[in-house]
Amino acid sequence: MERILGLAINKYPQEYKDYIKEEGKVVLELLSKDKDIKLLDVGCGSNMNIENIAKITKEFVGIDLDDSMVYEAKDKLEGNKRAKIVKLDVHKLSESYKKNYFNTSIAMWNALGSMGDEVHWLGEVAKVTKGRIILSLVEKGHLEIRQKYYEDLNSTYLVMNDGKETIFSPIWGYSRAFSKEDIEAYAKACKLKVEKFIPLAKIGFLAILVKK
Repeated sequence: MERILGLAINKYPQEYKDYIKEEGKVVLELLSKDKDIKLLDVGCGSNMNIENIAKITKEFVGIDLDDSMVYEAKDKLEGNKRAKIVKLDVHKLSESYKKNYFNTSIAMWNALGSMGDEVHWLGEVAKVTKGRIILSLVEKGHLEIRQKYYEDLNSTYLVMNDGKETIFSPIWGYSRAFSKEDIEAYAKACKLKVEKFIPLAKIGFLAILVKK
């Protein structure tokens, strides 16, 4: 699995690389303004900037349900005593952490697009987060770029007929894209509001959510 994922990442098109670069820069700038931050990183294993983010936190908890991603995250953060990686389903997050335990939560590299039931997912994160929830998302309208990535990998993939620009592949599983209107609707359903949208390169955006 490690060899396959390494190949998949190395084959990222320039649009993906630009997205990840801007994602890391902007999120680090946002987080560095907070002192004594207790941070939750949802779907942490594929976060390319996890080491730099964990360094600036008082407490860092990364969760992921995929064994290979948990292994990857633990390997990256070896030696950081303030960081903890947990194999945990985000849909059961509030069973493991108290209400408002974290100051801030993040979900990088379109983690929301691969975990299903977005409203329940976001609701669970909101229960344990006192402050901001920062979501990094792939925006709808770039399906051709995403398809080309799998074609360049010579990987099989399927575009789901769900109106959500969802792609399924054996390598990454399900991955869907979002509009800003989608995120506003999810936020409203979870008693959150969008504080700001920030564009990320050509294919993505950050959504910063706060409680009403």
